[in-house]
Amino acid sequence: MNQIEKFIQKYEKQSFPHSSEVIPKLKQGQCECIEERKKYSSSHLLNIYKIRKEHLQKFNTSHSNRMHEEVAQLCTYLSQKQNKKCEVWVINVAPNKKYSIFINPSKKEIVTCILGFDENKTTPKEWLNLWGVTNAEAKN
Repeated sequence: MNQIEKFIQKYEKQSFPHSSEVIPKLKQGQCECIEERKKYSSSHLLNIYKIRKEHLQKFNTSHSNRMHEEVAQLCTYLSQKQNKKCEVWVINVAPNKKYSIFINPSKKEIVTCILGFDENKTTPKEWLNLWGVTNAEAKN
């Protein structure tokens, strides 16, 4: 059994953001796992995602608002678990979706899943729809 099959077996019954999209794609082999089971300290991830959360406040689209909620949920969890590890899986779904799945390894529970888009595979028009600004403007 490969890592994807193990992931499906462990987590397919859990409800988490985007589970209705991710799990079927995994089962059908329609995605690529680019990072699997990497463990990071919660405090390290919290430092990163606090900055992302602040950056997301600059935008006001359905995508940015949803992503902000997902990142805020992750930050709340991480702030309560600063001396613990958090397992991260990153799964790409063609043509441009990127799901970052955060797992509490001690409880084997998915904390949240954040949907992002690969800027190199997203058309300028789609990027504008996602963020309300161009790719270059979004980086500022």
